[in-house]
Amino acid sequence: IGGGIWPAPPQAPNFVQLFVAVPDVPAAAQKAQELGARVLIPPTTLPEGDQMAVLLDPQGMSFALCRAIPQSPA
Repeated sequence: IGGGIWPAPPQAPNFVQLFVAVPDVPAAAQKAQELGARVLIPPTTLPEGDQMAVLLDPQGMSFALCRAIPQSPA
């Protein structure tokens, strides 16, 4: 997964967001919920076709699940 640094939204403090690559975002989000995570942003398909969800673990740390759609060669 590529990384980057983006500014936090104006209403949020600075934070670190961990992204975990998974083969199936909805299934991984469901499993995380079964293990005690809470969904903050449900599984969503982004405009480019990638998928992601953001969850909060039982200790209060947010993390994102993501699946990148392979890009076709140009």
